[in-house]
Amino acid sequence: MPSGVNAIGRNIAATLSHNPGHAISVTSGLALGASTLYYDQRPPSRRYDGRSLTSGDPNRALTDALLWATAGGYVLQLLSGHAFTAVGAKVNANIAQGEVWRLLTPLLLHGSPMHLMVNCMSLNNLGPVVERQFGREQFMAVYLGSGLLGNFLSYKRCPNNAVGASSAIFGLVGALGIYLNRHRDLFGDYGDKVFQNLLGSVGLNAMFGLMSKRIDNWGHFGGFLGGAIVAWTVGPNLVVVGAGERVDESREASRTVARRRVVNRPLLQTYTGEFMEEFRK
Repeated sequence: MPSGVNAIGRNIAATLSHNPGHAISVTSGLALGASTLYYDQRPPSRRYDGRSLTSGDPNRALTDALLWATAGGYVLQLLSGHAFTAVGAKVNANIAQGEVWRLLTPLLLHGSPMHLMVNCMSLNNLGPVVERQFGREQFMAVYLGSGLLGNFLSYKRCPNNAVGASSAIFGLVGALGIYLNRHRDLFGDYGDKVFQNLLGSVGLNAMFGLMSKRIDNWGHFGGFLGGAIVAWTVGPNLVVVGAGERVDESREASRTVARRRVVNRPLLQTYTGEFMEEFRK
């Protein structure tokens, strides 16, 4: 990398590492990550045996991969003398010139070890919950979609340079909130408690965000909104199967959730299927 690129990257990293908002983000991030701890209390389907770089639990395989990718991104920042930071950070002027990859690459970059640690802790707590409930494909759609929308709103509304996976993590919160609210009749009081806990954590983050002009509130809000949109359109939509209702298992598999037989009928997939059936008539 040219020395000029490294200098730009070091300048961005220095600015971000001295961001006083990081101290606030530590508290808010820990609260956010801890908000679903008691919601997912089931033991992993496979215990960690110490012989693998991941947990070995297939129900959190993508979460593990994202954690390693996120940590690897920060290592590349350091090894490259922050040239990787210069190439991938959200810099509005560069995005305006066509460097649209900067709407996603900030998810792999961080401003300091503390920034990295807080986001990884939050991802480690929230990721497996969403991945288990949504499935791998929808979990990845939530993560990338919320990161993209978060960085896009940040590009449009926030002039500061930015890095970090916070927008995607807020997207996981938004997606889980939609999931719990949509299935409040299914999960009952237990789901309501987790939902209220999520709302409290989001409120706490919003309060902390207003305390520092350097916190990218637009990125957080965009990520939360993106996760909610993805979850509402293509996320799980569990419909309880009636006692006498028959289910075509070749088209939609039924399963038991909260001791009730349900099928998953995502809104976009369901309405698209109905439209195509009417179109063929």
